[in-house]
Amino acid sequence: MATAEAKHKRAEEVLRKSENRFKLLLDNTKEIILILSKRGKILFANKAIINNFGYSEEEIVGKSITNFLTKDSIRRSLYALAQEFLGHPQPEMEVKARTKFGEIRYLKVARGAAPIYDKGKLIGVMVCGSDITALRKTEVELREKEKRFRELWDNAPVAYHTLDINGNITAVNQTEVRMFGYTKEEMVGKSIFEFILPEQRAEALERFQQKISGKHIPRAGNGLYVRKDGSKIYVAIEDELERDSSGKIIGIRTAMIDITQQKQAQEGLVESEARYKDLVEKAGIAILIDDKEGNFKYLNERYAEIFGYSAEEMKRQTIGSIVHPDDFDKVMNYHKGRIQGYKDPSRYEFKGIKKDGSIIHIEVIATPLKKEEEIIGTRSYFWDITDRKRAEEEIQQSMAKLRKLLDGTINAIVSVVEARDPYTSGHQRRVADLARTIAAEMRISKDQIEGIRSAGVIHDLGKVCVPAEILSKPSKLNEYEFNLIKKHPEVGYEILKNIDFPWPVAQIVYQHHERMNGSGYPQGLSGEQILLEARILAVADVVEAMSSHRPYRPAFELDEALKEISRNKGILYDKAVVEVCIRLFKEKNYKFRA
Repeated sequence: MATAEAKHKRAEEVLRKSENRFKLLLDNTKEIILILSKRGKILFANKAIINNFGYSEEEIVGKSITNFLTKDSIRRSLYALAQEFLGHPQPEMEVKARTKFGEIRYLKVARGAAPIYDKGKLIGVMVCGSDITALRKTEVELREKEKRFRELWDNAPVAYHTLDINGNITAVNQTEVRMFGYTKEEMVGKSIFEFILPEQRAEALERFQQKISGKHIPRAGNGLYVRKDGSKIYVAIEDELERDSSGKIIGIRTAMIDITQQKQAQEGLVESEARYKDLVEKAGIAILIDDKEGNFKYLNERYAEIFGYSAEEMKRQTIGSIVHPDDFDKVMNYHKGRIQGYKDPSRYEFKGIKKDGSIIHIEVIATPLKKEEEIIGTRSYFWDITDRKRAEEEIQQSMAKLRKLLDGTINAIVSVVEARDPYTSGHQRRVADLARTIAAEMRISKDQIEGIRSAGVIHDLGKVCVPAEILSKPSKLNEYEFNLIKKHPEVGYEILKNIDFPWPVAQIVYQHHERMNGSGYPQGLSGEQILLEARILAVADVVEAMSSHRPYRPAFELDEALKEISRNKGILYDKAVVEVCIRLFKEKNYKFRA
């Protein structure tokens, strides 16, 4: 008998250790692991979730998963969960969830959930996933960079195309498309030799085959192509091999400039060379060629004109004399990076200094200048964007004026409320200031903070519908009177809902008397259903109201107000908001303004 009991105890100990090791394994993995009931209740959450989302274990376990998902993810997630319980493994899916502080995170949920049984009964499924927020942000950044590169590629002053190893066009920019009179669709996928003059195709094909085989041959020089309308076009060509990460040749990159006029001059129009030079010199775009050290080797008249010098005076200048000290290091670092073959920005802005000392804003496109594969300097194109910068500043000033006008409108609304209820004069402004300070301490976005402040100063707007004698009644309100007071969030919402604020002001006003446990009014919202801005405003409203005199009671001590929100944190009021509010008064000596 004793032996049987001993075996039973050993079996229990082995099982307990096995469970502990299993839990330790789940808690120490970087993957997100949840055990969910059929209705989406969270039965277990590993530490990866707690660490990533900022909640405590108590705030997650026992709650519905819908409390943490965004609206667009809830239905898909509950459907997939139901299918798993029916024995239909679901494919990999992506959902969005909110952290404790409102940040949206992207989660990739693995295919198929593991069933969890208890005494032969299916009680839950284990769902595994990973946080791919950083990946999504990287994808957005890459798309932005690709967009900027595409704009630069398409709007470059030079025609570009890329060829595969068979000579077919794989990409072409808008400059080349316009140059030849085709559309991109008509050029991409076609052989480049279809656009070369027939009598030059054989020579061009031989040169291409030598180049693509890796043989060192002289630069392409000039070529003769045919436009869509049949006319000839002479181009100056620069090309170089394109290789993959292993060094294998995968094609050729080619840059071309239309030199038809120049070529015609060489064929008999003597004055054409002068016209071509005049075109470059007087072009609307400033052109500069410098060497590895940044010394000017060539510049056109427009370049000198931008900086207020004559062409001869400009040749004696240096980068240091035309670039503002604030941007000198940046310009030089970009220049050195291009000389050394780094992928530094080819398009950027800097502040320049004119001959008269005035500051101008310059946009530049700079590319390495090569001679037989060796970088010998840079070729740069400059635009004076001072007027554009000035226009941007004027737009910013206009926005500031509009914001000031909006503030004036809001203050006028505040005055209407306070004129009818003198006992709460200043209440809205003090609530707005405390709410704004709490929001800043919680480090939410500046845009959200501004929305909280704006909603705070008019949160009691709906009291315009309440008779003045009720607002200033010196005794306790009866049920009918209190029900009128309770209407003010909804009335405020109805007044504000059609005003096109840049923030959800109407909804914040609508929800500022809602409570975390659903006991608030007028909608009975709870938890995450209540906007974070409204949860912050609710705490500020309670603390200020209790600390201020009312017709029916004297003001409470501030400590009483803080005890009220502390007793009910997580019940009536958002726990994180309460903790920040108390810290402001206790540790940072926050005080209401008179």
